[in-house]
Amino acid sequence: MAMQKLRQKMVVFLWFAAALFILFIFLQWGLHFTSTRTLTMREKGYIAKIGNTIVKDDHYRRVVNNIARDTTLTPEEVEAFAFDNLVTEIILDNEVRKKGLMPSDETIIELIKKYPPQELRNDSSFLREDGTFDYDRYWELLSDPRARPYFENYEHLIRYNITRQRLFAEVTGYVRPTMQELWERYRERKTRMKIRGVRFVPQFDIDDTTIYQYYEAHKEEFKTLAKPRFECVTIPRNTEEGEAKVGLVYSRLDKGEHWSSVIKDYGLIVDTVAGDTIAGIPLTYALKTYNEGHILAIGSDDTVYYLRIIYNPYMKYEPEYEYLPVEQARNLITTTIYRQRLATYLDSIRPYFTKYQNKSKLSPWFTVLDTIWGITERSFYYQVLAIDSGAVGKVVLDSCGYLVKVIDKKEPTMDEFQSDTGFVHDYIIQYQQDFYNSWVENLKHHTKIEDYRFYVR
Repeated sequence: MAMQKLRQKMVVFLWFAAALFILFIFLQWGLHFTSTRTLTMREKGYIAKIGNTIVKDDHYRRVVNNIARDTTLTPEEVEAFAFDNLVTEIILDNEVRKKGLMPSDETIIELIKKYPPQELRNDSSFLREDGTFDYDRYWELLSDPRARPYFENYEHLIRYNITRQRLFAEVTGYVRPTMQELWERYRERKTRMKIRGVRFVPQFDIDDTTIYQYYEAHKEEFKTLAKPRFECVTIPRNTEEGEAKVGLVYSRLDKGEHWSSVIKDYGLIVDTVAGDTIAGIPLTYALKTYNEGHILAIGSDDTVYYLRIIYNPYMKYEPEYEYLPVEQARNLITTTIYRQRLATYLDSIRPYFTKYQNKSKLSPWFTVLDTIWGITERSFYYQVLAIDSGAVGKVVLDSCGYLVKVIDKKEPTMDEFQSDTGFVHDYIIQYQQDFYNSWVENLKHHTKIEDYRFYVR
């Protein structure tokens, strides 16, 4: 009976384990690149090289498919999610090995014996009459060869969790906010306020001349890193004719035929597109792998995009910059000018706040973490927090403003702070988590990552 229940649970557990162990799976299958490049990496069946770890296409596809079965993400989002997690987990596992944080087999065996999987703990067939867990039956199951696949995945789960916990402790062990910072965050989040406020929605004429003048006067604000550019052709593949054309174009490009000749022969329209995400697919790693002139192919269920790289800033020795066109900056400029004029307007009427008393609303007590009057913009609450008790101040948002009088403000005491150990614990954990996340991103930034998924020629 126990084995029958275990088989039923095993299917669910294996998928669960697969999602958690992108790291373990790929490092087991990863190879070190020692062969020549007579064939392309895609032709060899590899989709990426992360540091010194080569990732096989079929194994990557299994992970993508496993994630896709149990998510509402689009196929493009699943691809991006799977690849980014793959990069992260392989890099972290390399760090675990480098720092000597892998647990011994003996440690894992003892933990498995001591801590059964939670789903078995919840299984009534493993409970004694007094309600305690039947370890004798559990250990008997451990020795059953038929249960080996189940416990192999449980072993992977324990090994993964231990290595991640050890790595987190290693990286963040001495990372702590100062007592002053803890107090400031506590006071910020625990201060209670009661206000009376009036909402204003003045209209300002912001014409094209004003927008262009602002753009020219503040042009450096719109200086950005240059974006990659591609020649792009789009081929629908939702018909037999389209599917055939996709294959023919790929075949000819793969054989080395000239881009312009292939495009002309099939009457394809070429557009110029810019950015490192095309059709929802991030191409950053591919652009760090292939230079100008190379051809990439990305696709969805109904469309294939062939992209020829014509400008690649990721391959430049020094960063290159460009200015955001004024039309693309229009909304940002309009909002900035509106906020400036709104602030001036509110300052002009602030001395006459009592004149608007009959239009004002009295709030309940609230903190910066609460929501009043249906206002969801967090900046409203932090701007109110900056106004002294008894004073009238302005709050400037993107589409409206408020004159606010702080009726009362109650700040927490130092005794309350010192006794609130839950807040201190949670904030330290979050502080360490933020530090750890930044450390991980920095590792990714400094690791050489080659992405072969979209390569054609």
